[in-house]
Amino acid sequence: MAPKSILTLGGSLGMGGGTYMQAYYGVTEEQSAASGYPVYTASAGLREIAFAAGLRHEFNDEWTFLAGAGVSRLLGSAAASPLTLSPTGWGINTGAVWRF
Repeated sequence: MAPKSILTLGGSLGMGGGTYMQAYYGVTEEQSAASGYPVYTASAGLREIAFAAGLRHEFNDEWTFLAGAGVSRLLGSAAASPLTLSPTGWGINTGAVWRF
């Protein structure tokens, strides 16, 4: 097998219903009293946009190298929530595969 590289690019757009958004990003009166966070009602709509890139390189029949990176950004009421410390997140990964 000859060395082979594959580059992948992708994106996603996440949405959430009112119940989901409130459960993860909202603050009820009871939660506010216990935590000190202000009462916040999260609404249904766009939640997140994300982009990612990955590289896969097959050196031979046994060894493959993987690497990737991605970034995401909360949107709408998720980004405006008092529970959101940073609306932007990112990650990187690498790995090696050995087939036997």
